[in-house]
Amino acid sequence: SEKESEKESGKESEKESEKANATAANVTRTKTVKVTKQQKRMHYATLKVSETSMSAVSPLNATHIDAAVAANKALLEAEALRRLNAEAKNKLEAFIIDTRDKISSEEIFEKVSTETERDDLREQLGAMEDWIYEEGVAEEAATYKLKLNQLEKACAPLYLRASEFEARPKVVSKAREAVNWTLTMLETWAAERPEITADERDKVSGLCANFTEWLSTSETAQANTDDTADPAFLSSEVTAKLDAIEKEMRRLIKKPRPKPVKPKKSNATATNASAEGDAANATDSTNSTD
Repeated sequence: SEKESEKESGKESEKESEKANATAANVTRTKTVKVTKQQKRMHYATLKVSETSMSAVSPLNATHIDAAVAANKALLEAEALRRLNAEAKNKLEAFIIDTRDKISSEEIFEKVSTETERDDLREQLGAMEDWIYEEGVAEEAATYKLKLNQLEKACAPLYLRASEFEARPKVVSKAREAVNWTLTMLETWAAERPEITADERDKVSGLCANFTEWLSTSETAQANTDDTADPAFLSSEVTAKLDAIEKEMRRLIKKPRPKPVKPKKSNATATNASAEGDAANATDSTNSTD
């Protein structure tokens, strides 16, 4: 039994020594190491580049580039010219279509033109349209503009009569209203605007009289003129002649009014004020003596 106890104590001591060795092995040991800071340096090297063509096509040089730029410029100029010619052609074609529709459907053109005149215009428009799609299919812009001017000149009298037929009565009515307003203002100024002299009012009144006389004569002439003939007078003439009256009226309206005169004290008022002052002084001296 003693031997067994000795064996057991020996085994326990061996186990404890093994545990102690294992614990010592697991312990981490630290060591201080001195680290030197590294410095970064830039190293430059010159690279040599060479061009090597790997195909049968040679690279573009300055001559090739100049030729390509010139070709592109020529294409752009050709496109601009094509667009310019197309626009001129379209304007001519649009005028033909628009005018033909108006003289065939709008009532105002029937009033200011005869059937013979409209037929003649239709014939000219049709001939020009045929020319566009045949001989003139690829003309330059200058040619299309020339043809357009020819048609506009042929249609101008009809367009003028149509526009004046509608515009002239309105302009005449407004002109007479303007003259009536002007005469009313002259009467008002005679009483309220003394800075506007009688000569100035008479000048404007004379302009109104001359204008009214001319307008009445022109309206009589127009009444005796057929609507299919050239107008006896134009609405632009009415506006131009009325402008002289309006210009003079604007000048008179802007004429400055006289400054109001401040009332001056009369001699009697000054004498009364002096007498009142003397009386007040006498009263003050009496009071001081008492």
